[in-house]
Amino acid sequence: MESYEDKLAKILADIHIKENEEGQNDSDLAALYDNAGFTYSKLARNELSISYYLKAIAIFERDAEAYQINLAHSYSSVGELYDALEDSENSLAYNLKAIEVFEKDIAENQTHLGILYVNVCHNYDDLGEYEKAIEYNLKAIEIEKKVLGESHLTVANSYNSVADACDSIGKYNDAIRYYLTAKDIREMNLEPLHPDLAATYNGIAYLYYELSEYYIAKIYADKAVNIFIQILPEDHPELQDCLRIKEALDAALKEEEKTQAARVAENTAEAVVNELVVEESEKIETDPNQLFLFAETENEAQAEKGDKEHHAEEVVADEVEKQQEENVVEIVELKEIETPQEKIEEIEIEDKTEEVAAEIVQEEVISTPSSAETKEAPKNILLRWLDSIRKIFNA
Repeated sequence: MESYEDKLAKILADIHIKENEEGQNDSDLAALYDNAGFTYSKLARNELSISYYLKAIAIFERDAEAYQINLAHSYSSVGELYDALEDSENSLAYNLKAIEVFEKDIAENQTHLGILYVNVCHNYDDLGEYEKAIEYNLKAIEIEKKVLGESHLTVANSYNSVADACDSIGKYNDAIRYYLTAKDIREMNLEPLHPDLAATYNGIAYLYYELSEYYIAKIYADKAVNIFIQILPEDHPELQDCLRIKEALDAALKEEEKTQAARVAENTAEAVVNELVVEESEKIETDPNQLFLFAETENEAQAEKGDKEHHAEEVVADEVEKQQEENVVEIVELKEIETPQEKIEEIEIEDKTEEVAAEIVQEEVISTPSSAETKEAPKNILLRWLDSIRKIFNA
């Protein structure tokens, strides 16, 4: 069988002859350039391959209507080569040119379009334009389902790519939907321990984790780990990634269970206390005997208040009597020289005595609780008990 090196040597020799031939046929030369580009690509000499494809394209573009299919194939080939060179921008440009030509007759070119849509999806994905990547991937899926059938693995791969793009832009619910579709197709076509199936399970687990759906996430994480642990070495990156997600899920589930237990305990305690408050309120309303303790407390408070007021009155009386005695002595001593001004001072002294008495009374009674505060005692005690219970459960 002739090697690609031998084929290339013959093609290059023919090109040399045609280029130096007078009145050569451009279509023949374009075909030779195209063949040279293809052969160089098979030898992984991508830059030289591109250069010959571009020479062919330059000739085909002179009569695009006549060579449109040749032109579309050459555009597509250059797009693939630029992608191999990791030049996503040029790859995208030539892939879109090929799509423009093939879309003129979609029915005849569905297979080519399906491949190009996938390639463009990868280009946009590499460039971080995820919305565009999703758009072209969905176009590819529609063609793939018509050409290959809805349960073909290629369709599953495309759904998986759409899910990846949705995940990249935070559309987790859409990503889960596409992952689940890919999962269903892969489960129908792949062996139970296939790595692609495990990768899909792991992707689903991660997304449910991001949505705080920890119980569902754990189901899929366990499935992924169970597959990878049987087919991959312990230090494999995919297995390690699965184990990290599973570890994070276990920690999140423990924390959630602890939070739920505390919430249930708090709600239970609050319900019990509220029930007790209602019961005690009903007892106080319907049974006068229940008021005895509170009435006794109020009576004691009133008695204490009366004692304080009586003591205050005695103190005031003593102060008034003492002040009056002092005033009498002063009046007697100054009687002979009393003036209107001194009379005024005497009146001011009497007024001051009355102010002092009022302040003493206020100080003696200010700390006595009111009857309204005494009546609120049972409810306040129960509410303080509720706060104590809450602190215990939140500790």
